[in-house]
Amino acid sequence: MKIARLIKYDLKCGFAYNRIKLVIALGFILANCVYFNMIIEGVQIDNASLGDLIIYFFKGEAVFSTKTGNFPIPIIYLGFQIIVSILIGYYPYDDINGYGKQIFIRCQDKRKWLNSKVTWSISTVLFFYLCTFTILFLFASISGFDMSLGYHKEIIWETNNIEIPNIEACTIIFNGILMPIVYSIVISLIHICISLGTNAIIGFLTIMIYDFVAIFFTNKFFLSNYIMILRNTEYSAVKYNKLEGFITLIIVYIVALLIGRLIINKKQLI
Repeated sequence: MKIARLIKYDLKCGFAYNRIKLVIALGFILANCVYFNMIIEGVQIDNASLGDLIIYFFKGEAVFSTKTGNFPIPIIYLGFQIIVSILIGYYPYDDINGYGKQIFIRCQDKRKWLNSKVTWSISTVLFFYLCTFTILFLFASISGFDMSLGYHKEIIWETNNIEIPNIEACTIIFNGILMPIVYSIVISLIHICISLGTNAIIGFLTIMIYDFVAIFFTNKFFLSNYIMILRNTEYSAVKYNKLEGFITLIIVYIVALLIGRLIINKKQLI
């Protein structure tokens, strides 16, 4: 079976498999947009901006400190990780253990099967983030926000109770737009590898524990530190290098792809 047919099959079946989940996910995005609007009603500013909205969604959490005793769990950050894991983690496992088993046998090339699933996972992540940023853009536009990447310290104070001296536009673009997408693509492949090597539940729990624990540590082993805007500003005690983060994610992705091939090569379905 040609790779093009496999990809077409996965795109069709994969998106059908996730259609209800996508609707719920986009409902989560819209609900948080509405909540953001409620927050800024009590903030003394002329007008909120698109930059404020993007920072609100992708700020993550500042570096954890036992001195302050105040460390709210970043619900939106965790929400995004849960959504991506649910969208990605179950379809490849269910497919290879269901009707897709026949496709796997017929394709006569395990690498083609894996490459098709990888292409599907990338497409799913890109589609989810495209929908997310479309909603953010439309919501900001309809709400009359300033459509720039400028931000207001008052809103950050209201949502995090901290003062941020400076957030550069490139930080918002890189850590608020590009890096979350790249991180989700990388972590999705790792999730697929774990799911195929064990099962979908173990894959989901492993990724969720990893993303949750990352909230409390600044060690670079926890790659999600690179995508939190509040950990990539002058305020942060540990300012992560953007280029280093991007290169690290690419290297991890290549390693995960090689491991995925080893796992799929051991699958015996006949």
